[in-house]
Amino acid sequence: MRILDEEFMSMVREKCSIGKKGFRRGFGPVMGFLTNQFDERIIEKFLERGDIKFLILNALGKKSMHGYQIISDIEGDFQGLYTPSPGAVYPTLQMLEEAGLISMSEKESKKVYSLTKNGKAELKNNELRVNNILSRVSEHKEKHWFGRELRGISSKFMSLGSEIFVNAKKNFSTDSENVEGKLVEVSKVLDKAREDVVKIWSS
Repeated sequence: MRILDEEFMSMVREKCSIGKKGFRRGFGPVMGFLTNQFDERIIEKFLERGDIKFLILNALGKKSMHGYQIISDIEGDFQGLYTPSPGAVYPTLQMLEEAGLISMSEKESKKVYSLTKNGKAELKNNELRVNNILSRVSEHKEKHWFGRELRGISSKFMSLGSEIFVNAKKNFSTDSENVEGKLVEVSKVLDKAREDVVKIWSS
């Protein structure tokens, strides 16, 4: 069964003055830039092979943690620009444990990881590498503030579009006439918002 039938989509496009390709028209080349994944892709490009190992050691150098605390700590070090996936973190934790650089204990049904003496030495020997990684993060954040502001606005735009479509679809089968009238109202609100934005840039 199609989630959005053609009758419904035709009515939404007509009442909200949306082209057949919807809000995505013309967005293809820049869609990645206008999402929160943009920073993650940039960060991943300047992460070198094996860096996740030292990021985990750096996190555990602060205190003992379970897996998701480690992920959250690394996300904090990256100032919210990058969150390592569990698929990257947990195999690395196993590798570090097998190498004798960390130890694992269970507390309240959770696996808690701690640095061993060898792990602390490994972290100290690679302190410069960790600092270089985090310095690049700060430099990226400072340089690309403009793009993040645009992506924040884009996120609100896409959230608004989702709100319109989800609610219109939810009520269409039981009260299509009322939905039609509300879409006309929504279209007027969007027209007014566009006028206000034009005024902001022309002031």
